[in-house]
Amino acid sequence: MGLRLRILVATIGLAAAILGMTGVFELLDPSLSFKARLLESIYLSLHLFTISYPDYLVYATSDEGLGYSISWQLQIARFIAPIVTVTAAVSLFSAVLEKGVKRLKVALFYRQHAVVYGFNLRSKLMCEDLLSNGKKVIVIDLGLDEQELDWARKKGIVAFQRSGTDSEAPRLCKAEKAKYLFAAYDDDALNLKILVRAYQRNREIYESLLDDRKN
Repeated sequence: MGLRLRILVATIGLAAAILGMTGVFELLDPSLSFKARLLESIYLSLHLFTISYPDYLVYATSDEGLGYSISWQLQIARFIAPIVTVTAAVSLFSAVLEKGVKRLKVALFYRQHAVVYGFNLRSKLMCEDLLSNGKKVIVIDLGLDEQELDWARKKGIVAFQRSGTDSEAPRLCKAEKAKYLFAAYDDDALNLKILVRAYQRNREIYESLLDDRKN
Protein backbone atom coordinates (compact mmCIF):
# COMPACT_ATOMS: atom_id res chain seq x y z
CA MET A 1 0.00 0.00 0.00
CA GLY A 2 1.42 3.37 -1.05
CA LEU A 3 1.86 6.27 1.31
CA ARG A 4 -1.06 8.23 -0.14
CA LEU A 5 -3.36 5.24 0.07
CA ARG A 6 -2.29 4.58 3.67
CA ILE A 7 -3.08 8.18 4.59
CA LEU A 8 -6.46 7.93 2.86
CA VAL A 9 -7.36 4.67 4.62
CA ALA A 10 -6.22 6.05 7.98
CA THR A 11 -8.28 9.20 7.46
CA ILE A 12 -11.40 7.21 6.55
CA GLY A 13 -10.83 4.93 9.53
CA LEU A 14 -10.53 7.89 11.87
CA ALA A 15 -13.73 9.38 10.44
CA ALA A 16 -15.55 6.08 10.97
CA ALA A 17 -14.31 5.87 14.56
CA ILE A 18 -15.41 9.44 15.35
CA LEU A 19 -18.84 8.92 13.78
CA GLY A 20 -19.24 5.66 15.66
CA MET A 21 -18.25 7.20 18.97
CA THR A 22 -20.61 10.13 18.43
CA GLY A 23 -23.51 7.85 17.51
CA VAL A 24 -23.02 5.56 20.50
CA PHE A 25 -22.49 8.45 22.91
CA GLU A 26 -25.91 9.85 22.02
CA LEU A 27 -27.56 6.48 22.72
CA LEU A 28 -26.07 5.88 26.16
CA ASP A 29 -27.96 6.70 29.33
CA PRO A 30 -27.46 10.41 30.13
CA SER A 31 -27.45 9.57 33.83
CA LEU A 32 -24.03 7.99 33.40
CA SER A 33 -20.98 10.17 33.93
CA PHE A 34 -19.37 11.77 30.91
CA LYS A 35 -16.22 9.70 31.36
CA ALA A 36 -18.19 6.44 31.52
CA ARG A 37 -20.18 7.30 28.41
CA LEU A 38 -17.02 8.32 26.55
CA LEU A 39 -15.15 5.12 27.41
CA GLU A 40 -18.15 2.97 26.51
CA SER A 41 -18.62 4.76 23.21
CA ILE A 42 -14.95 4.25 22.33
CA TYR A 43 -15.15 0.56 23.20
CA LEU A 44 -18.34 -0.06 21.23
CA SER A 45 -17.21 1.94 18.22
CA LEU A 46 -14.16 -0.32 17.92
CA HIS A 47 -16.56 -3.19 17.25
CA LEU A 48 -17.33 -1.53 13.93
CA PHE A 49 -13.91 -2.52 12.65
CA THR A 50 -14.39 -6.17 13.63
CA ILE A 51 -17.59 -6.39 11.53
CA SER A 52 -19.47 -7.55 14.61
CA TYR A 53 -21.33 -4.44 15.67
CA PRO A 54 -24.79 -5.19 17.15
CA ASP A 55 -27.54 -3.96 14.86
CA TYR A 56 -29.81 -3.21 17.80
CA LEU A 57 -27.65 -0.13 18.44
CA VAL A 58 -28.39 1.07 14.93
CA TYR A 59 -32.06 0.20 14.66
CA ALA A 60 -34.89 0.24 17.14
CA THR A 61 -38.57 -0.59 17.06
CA SER A 62 -41.24 1.97 17.87
CA ASP A 63 -44.32 1.25 19.99
CA GLU A 64 -46.22 0.59 16.78
CA GLY A 65 -43.70 -2.11 15.82
CA LEU A 66 -42.14 -0.07 13.04
CA GLY A 67 -38.38 -0.05 12.63
CA TYR A 68 -36.51 3.20 12.45
CA SER A 69 -32.92 4.36 12.46
CA ILE A 70 -31.54 5.57 15.79
CA SER A 71 -28.30 7.15 14.64
CA TRP A 72 -27.23 8.33 11.19
CA GLN A 73 -23.62 8.46 12.43
CA LEU A 74 -23.69 4.74 13.15
CA GLN A 75 -25.41 4.05 9.87
CA ILE A 76 -22.48 5.61 8.02
CA ALA A 77 -19.76 4.30 10.31
CA ARG A 78 -20.87 0.67 10.23
CA PHE A 79 -20.39 0.59 6.45
CA ILE A 80 -17.13 2.55 6.33
CA ALA A 81 -15.29 0.75 9.15
CA PRO A 82 -15.42 -2.77 7.63
CA ILE A 83 -14.10 -1.40 4.34
CA VAL A 84 -11.12 0.04 6.22
CA THR A 85 -10.54 -3.30 7.95
CA VAL A 86 -10.72 -5.30 4.73
CA THR A 87 -8.46 -2.83 2.88
CA ALA A 88 -5.83 -2.98 5.63
CA ALA A 89 -5.99 -6.80 5.74
CA VAL A 90 -5.62 -7.12 1.96
CA SER A 91 -2.73 -4.65 1.98
CA LEU A 92 -0.95 -6.55 4.75
CA PHE A 93 -1.47 -9.87 3.00
CA SER A 94 -0.23 -8.53 -0.35
CA ALA A 95 2.87 -7.02 1.29
CA VAL A 96 3.73 -10.32 2.98
CA LEU A 97 3.07 -12.20 -0.27
CA GLU A 98 5.27 -9.81 -2.25
CA LYS A 99 8.17 -10.31 0.15
CA GLY A 100 7.78 -14.08 -0.05
CA VAL A 101 7.67 -14.02 -3.86
CA LYS A 102 10.81 -11.87 -4.04
CA ARG A 103 12.74 -14.18 -1.71
CA LEU A 104 11.64 -17.25 -3.65
CA LYS A 105 12.51 -15.60 -6.96
CA VAL A 106 16.05 -14.83 -5.79
CA ALA A 107 16.53 -18.28 -4.26
CA LEU A 108 15.47 -20.13 -7.42
CA PHE A 109 16.58 -17.99 -10.34
CA TYR A 110 19.41 -15.64 -9.35
CA ARG A 111 22.95 -16.65 -10.33
CA GLN A 112 25.83 -14.43 -11.46
CA HIS A 113 23.75 -11.40 -10.57
CA ALA A 114 24.73 -8.02 -9.13
CA VAL A 115 24.04 -6.88 -5.57
CA VAL A 116 24.01 -3.17 -4.74
CA TYR A 117 24.03 -2.16 -1.09
CA GLY A 118 22.66 1.34 -0.54
CA PHE A 119 20.44 3.42 -2.78
CA ASN A 120 21.38 6.90 -3.94
CA LEU A 121 22.03 8.65 -7.24
CA ARG A 122 25.33 6.85 -7.72
CA SER A 123 23.86 3.39 -7.11
CA LYS A 124 20.84 4.25 -9.26
CA LEU A 125 23.10 4.99 -12.22
CA MET A 126 25.03 1.84 -11.41
CA CYS A 127 21.82 -0.21 -11.50
CA GLU A 128 20.83 1.22 -14.87
CA ASP A 129 24.26 0.41 -16.28
CA LEU A 130 24.08 -3.17 -14.99
CA LEU A 131 20.60 -3.61 -16.41
CA SER A 132 21.70 -2.33 -19.80
CA ASN A 133 24.34 -5.08 -19.79
CA GLY A 134 21.71 -7.74 -19.12
CA LYS A 135 22.50 -8.31 -15.44
CA LYS A 136 19.92 -9.12 -12.83
CA VAL A 137 20.16 -6.64 -9.96
CA ILE A 138 19.29 -6.77 -6.27
CA VAL A 139 19.22 -3.59 -4.18
CA ILE A 140 19.38 -3.64 -0.39
CA ASP A 141 18.75 -0.51 1.63
CA LEU A 142 16.79 -0.04 4.84
CA GLY A 143 15.79 3.50 3.84
CA LEU A 144 14.01 2.68 0.57
CA ASP A 145 10.82 4.71 0.27
CA GLU A 146 7.69 3.95 -1.76
CA GLN A 147 8.85 5.97 -4.76
CA GLU A 148 12.20 4.18 -4.87
CA LEU A 149 10.56 0.78 -4.48
CA ASP A 150 8.21 1.64 -7.32
CA TRP A 151 11.15 2.66 -9.51
CA ALA A 152 12.93 -0.63 -8.77
CA ARG A 153 9.76 -2.61 -9.50
CA LYS A 154 9.35 -0.94 -12.89
CA LYS A 155 13.00 -1.62 -13.74
CA GLY A 156 12.73 -5.29 -12.81
CA ILE A 157 15.06 -4.86 -9.82
CA VAL A 158 14.48 -6.90 -6.69
CA ALA A 159 14.65 -4.48 -3.76
CA PHE A 160 14.78 -5.39 -0.09
CA GLN A 161 14.20 -2.93 2.74
CA ARG A 162 16.96 -4.31 4.88
CA SER A 163 20.18 -2.92 6.30
CA GLY A 164 23.29 -4.03 4.46
CA THR A 165 24.98 -4.70 7.80
CA ASP A 166 22.25 -7.11 8.83
CA SER A 167 23.58 -10.64 9.20
CA GLU A 168 20.69 -11.89 7.07
CA ALA A 169 21.41 -9.55 4.15
CA PRO A 170 24.03 -11.74 2.39
CA ARG A 171 21.71 -14.76 2.52
CA LEU A 172 18.75 -12.66 1.40
CA CYS A 173 20.53 -11.45 -1.73
CA LYS A 174 22.34 -14.77 -2.29
CA ALA A 175 25.71 -13.07 -2.09
CA GLU A 176 27.66 -16.31 -2.54
CA LYS A 177 26.18 -16.71 -6.04
CA ALA A 178 26.56 -13.06 -7.07
CA LYS A 179 29.10 -11.97 -9.67
CA TYR A 180 29.20 -8.34 -8.51
CA LEU A 181 28.92 -6.86 -5.03
CA PHE A 182 28.76 -3.07 -4.66
CA ALA A 183 28.58 -1.05 -1.44
CA ALA A 184 27.46 2.41 -2.52
CA TYR A 185 26.99 4.27 0.75
CA ASP A 186 28.82 7.55 1.32
CA ASP A 187 30.31 6.18 4.55
CA ASP A 188 33.43 4.15 3.73
CA ALA A 189 33.42 2.45 7.13
CA LEU A 190 29.85 1.29 6.53
CA ASN A 191 30.76 0.01 3.06
CA LEU A 192 33.68 -1.94 4.51
CA LYS A 193 31.47 -3.50 7.17
CA ILE A 194 28.95 -4.56 4.54
CA LEU A 195 31.61 -6.15 2.35
CA VAL A 196 33.01 -8.01 5.34
CA ARG A 197 29.55 -9.46 5.90
CA ALA A 198 29.46 -10.52 2.27
CA TYR A 199 32.98 -11.97 2.55
CA GLN A 200 31.96 -14.11 5.51
CA ARG A 201 29.28 -15.76 3.40
CA ASN A 202 31.61 -16.03 0.36
CA ARG A 203 34.67 -17.07 2.36
CA GLU A 204 35.15 -20.46 0.70
CA ILE A 205 34.76 -18.98 -2.79
CA TYR A 206 37.20 -16.14 -2.11
CA GLU A 207 39.75 -18.40 -0.47
CA SER A 208 39.64 -20.86 -3.38
CA LEU A 209 40.30 -17.98 -5.80
CA LEU A 210 43.28 -16.84 -3.73
CA ASP A 211 44.65 -20.38 -3.67
CA ASP A 212 44.34 -20.61 -7.44
CA ARG A 213 46.27 -17.36 -7.84
CA LYS A 214 49.01 -18.58 -5.53
CA ASN A 215 49.37 -21.80 -7.46
